[in-house]
Amino acid sequence: DETVDPGTRINTGMSERMTTISGTLEATPRGPLLHADDGLCWRVRTRDPIDTLPSPATIRGRLLDPGTIEAEYLQTSPSAAQPADNA
Repeated sequence: DETVDPGTRINTGMSERMTTISGTLEATPRGPLLHADDGLCWRVRTRDPIDTLPSPATIRGRLLDPGTIEAEYLQTSPSAAQPADNA
């Protein structure tokens, strides 16, 4: 049984974890969804709308929960990169 000091921040790991995921972005009624190359699906949060859907994409961002990524960087084609504006 562990006792945790109330002033100690407990890091669950998920809210601070950055990752890069590649796959295909598509529009859904609830917003953009990335079908990753490994078969998993991710909800994508961005401040700005994504114009070209469906589209192959690579996203670097922060994992908010096991099924949602907040995009810091979004590349929708090999020649055009679009930083996500999350400021």
